[in-house]
Amino acid sequence: MKFKSNYIIIPLLTIIVALLGKGITRDCDAWLWYKALQLPSITPPDWVFPIAWNIIFMCTAIAAIIVWNSFERTATFWATITLFCINAAMNLLWSYLFFGNQLIGAALIAAVGLEAVTITLMVLLYGQSMVASLLLVPYVIWVGFAIYLNAAIWYLN
Repeated sequence: MKFKSNYIIIPLLTIIVALLGKGITRDCDAWLWYKALQLPSITPPDWVFPIAWNIIFMCTAIAAIIVWNSFERTATFWATITLFCINAAMNLLWSYLFFGNQLIGAALIAAVGLEAVTITLMVLLYGQSMVASLLLVPYVIWVGFAIYLNAAIWYLN
């Protein structure tokens, strides 16, 4: 198998997005604010979140590598790459709104947008690579659950 630079670049970009999100989420003041909120009873323990996000980011990076390596450079390819970038930006936007600015309602809107982009990406990928599409299933499920948690937190607080 021939080495391709995207085997380094795509995971590196994914790690950067993950670390930026973690930096916003784990800011001391933001974390203290979150821990003081009234949380729904089905909120997972803190240790679940990094495991879930590491799996999601790994699956997303693999899906992006599949796209980069096997799709023809058509308008669909560039739309797919653009959606991956929008997805990363929306992911960070949610962290920024929820943890960075404690804007629970605005974060909920961003989470719904993130879910819409992720589902759109999954559907777009399905016609080109079922494997790449299915790699995004954990992301869609987790963000759906996050929308529920975000809405419940908004309601409770």
